[in-house]
Amino acid sequence: MNRLVLTDEDEAKYAPFQSAIATMHEFSKSNVMLCTFHGIWQSFKKDLYPLLDQHPNGQLLGMLMP
Repeated sequence: MNRLVLTDEDEAKYAPFQSAIATMHEFSKSNVMLCTFHGIWQSFKKDLYPLLDQHPNGQLLGMLMP
């Protein structure tokens, strides 16, 4: 009955489910996807915050964001 699993980028969490989808009939109609929080916000923090810290005006902007 499962159709969708949302995970973070941890391969230990999504790889086994991808294997189950590929090998088990019960999961053949299921999908595994990256949740919005991990897909967008975590990437933003990882990729953009360091750039903000390097830019003179970015340090002020970085302090305004939680």
